[in-house]
Amino acid sequence: YSTRASNCTVQRMGPELLSIRPLVLFLLLQLVSTKTTNGDFKLSGVQTEAILTSFAVPPTGGELELTLTSDSMYENQQNLRFRTYRDTEWRQFQRDPLCTGKTQLARSTDPVSFEQIGNEWKAKLKVSIQSEDAKRNHYWYFVIDDCTLEMYFHDNRIPKIHYQLVVQAYRPSKTGRR
Repeated sequence: YSTRASNCTVQRMGPELLSIRPLVLFLLLQLVSTKTTNGDFKLSGVQTEAILTSFAVPPTGGELELTLTSDSMYENQQNLRFRTYRDTEWRQFQRDPLCTGKTQLARSTDPVSFEQIGNEWKAKLKVSIQSEDAKRNHYWYFVIDDCTLEMYFHDNRIPKIHYQLVVQAYRPSKTGRR
């Protein structure tokens, strides 16, 4: 039965429908695996990239949402980038001493652009993680970098940045689809 109050309709469920809700929730939890990471970093001429986290993603892919906040403006943000790397390139990434060499290995690159909201600076990104050529799960690594810091040491103008990264991996269903 329904109860109507002003512009709101409230549905009341009978006992037979309440038993279905846990099943639906269980099925949804089986389709997505999520990891949330929070932290702080400060880029510099010595540390031009920050590795935010890594996460295993199946061939069905996934998506992520990154939120960055800072108390002050990142003055030279036109070279600030968020990049994704897969485990197949990660060893080479770790061996390369230069930021500019590492960027060539990225699977995806997205510019990071801060906006002032109140007395904070915020940037938000949504990125799809695609593994069309993957036949197995791969670890993905998520990195923020500013390669200009290798050449121009303007460390005193780089603010500390707080991040929240939520990564979701789509688990394959029994039929092979998401």
